[in-house]
Amino acid sequence: MNTSISHDNYLNMNIYVIENDKLIVKVLKDFGAKILSIYHKETDYELLFQPTKNEYKIPKLGDSFEEYDTSGVDEMLPTIDPGFYPNSYVKLNDHGGVWAQKWENDINDNT
Repeated sequence: MNTSISHDNYLNMNIYVIENDKLIVKVLKDFGAKILSIYHKETDYELLFQPTKNEYKIPKLGDSFEEYDTSGVDEMLPTIDPGFYPNSYVKLNDHGGVWAQKWENDINDNT
């Protein structure tokens, strides 16, 4: 199965488009690696809930997840609810901290 990776824009964000014979997957490039879309070509069906607004608000670490777009798939590492790391005073953010941070990534040789 041949897979291609390209760059595109979606709403107000830069995205990666990963495509093969069966799927087109769209991923936010700049924050949280949010999966925006998983489109199944053979059934002509979008598997993920899509945004209801015409742009994405950029979150800050520690923000409440509910204040942002809840479409697609977001990372929830290391937790889904705010709280404290077991046996410590280390605060864990709502939906963890990964979804609200800028990521660095590279494409080399289509990977």
